[in-house]
Amino acid sequence: KFTLYFTKALRSILFFIVPIVLGVILLRAQIVRMILGSGYFGWQQTIDTADTLGFLAAGLVFTSVVPLLARSFYALQNTKIPMYVTIVTVAASVAAAEILAPSMGIKGLGLAFSLGSFVNAVILYIILRTKISLDEGPLIWFLAKITLASLVMAIGLQEIKFLAAIFVDMHRFWGVFTQTMLAALGAALIYLLLCWIFNCEE
Repeated sequence: KFTLYFTKALRSILFFIVPIVLGVILLRAQIVRMILGSGYFGWQQTIDTADTLGFLAAGLVFTSVVPLLARSFYALQNTKIPMYVTIVTVAASVAAAEILAPSMGIKGLGLAFSLGSFVNAVILYIILRTKISLDEGPLIWFLAKITLASLVMAIGLQEIKFLAAIFVDMHRFWGVFTQTMLAALGAALIYLLLCWIFNCEE
C-alpha cells in the first residue's frame, strides 16, 4: 500500500508539473512583461529576468517531488536522511552559485538553485528505492507518455503564440495578456487531449 500511494502521488505531481514547467519556460518573457514590463523596467531587464525565471522553472519538477520524497522517509520513521541530504544539496547550490554567478550574473543563481533541487531529488529517490520496492517499469512508461505529450504541447504553444502575435498589439499589456492566455489555454487542451489518447488515468 505504501508503494501504491507513493507511486500514485508521484504520477499526479509529474502529470501536472512537467507541462507547467515547459509552459513557463516558453512563456517566460510574456509572464515577466505582464508583471514587471512597465516604467523603467526595460527590455534588457525583461530578458535577464525571463532567463532567470526559465532556469528556476527548470528546477520545478525536482522541487515538486522533494516534499513527497522527504515525507516518504518521515512515514518510514526516518527524519535524518532528508536532513542530511538537504544539507548536502544546500552546500551544492551555494558552490554552484559561486561558480556560475560571476559569469552568468543573476541567471547563475537561478541555475544553481535548480541544480541543487535536482541533486536533492535524485539522492532522495536513490536512497528511497533501496528501502521500498518500486515497480519502475510502469512509472518510466508513464513518464515517457507525458513527456511526449508535453513536447507536442510545446510545439502547439509556440505556434499559437506566434499566430496570436500577428493579430494583437504586442507593445501593450492587453496584447501580451491575450497572446499568453490563448497560448496557455491552447497548450492545456492539446496536452489533455494527448494524455486522453495515451490513456493516462490521471
